[in-house]
Amino acid sequence: MNPLHTQPIVLNVRGERFITTYTTLTNEEDTYFCDLFDENLVSLKSLPDGSYFIDRDAFSFAIILRYLGEEDIGPTLGLLTSEQKNVLRREIDFYRIKSLEIEEEYESGICSRLCEAATVCLLDTFC
Repeated sequence: MNPLHTQPIVLNVRGERFITTYTTLTNEEDTYFCDLFDENLVSLKSLPDGSYFIDRDAFSFAIILRYLGEEDIGPTLGLLTSEQKNVLRREIDFYRIKSLEIEEEYESGICSRLCEAATVCLLDTFC
């Protein structure tokens, strides 16, 4: 048996360290991680500290890893900005996590301006 299947795996995602398991990373079939650790395709080399470097967005990776670990990420998604959701969508596509979809939000220019004005108003102690 491949030692990666039984030991914790340390991933360095743009300087952020994540410790997880093979089971969590391969919880869904046909993903980037399945290819990454496929014994027939492996060209993956660990860094001197034993971690594996992935040059992707660490913030989004943390959310994706929680999802693969079967955690509820709904509350986290509700707190993301539109830009963070766009980055997360790109990362989901890169990692090929087909079961994870982020709903599109309807944002018209008028709605965005009203929301911004309301936020400024609230921060200004109720206008």
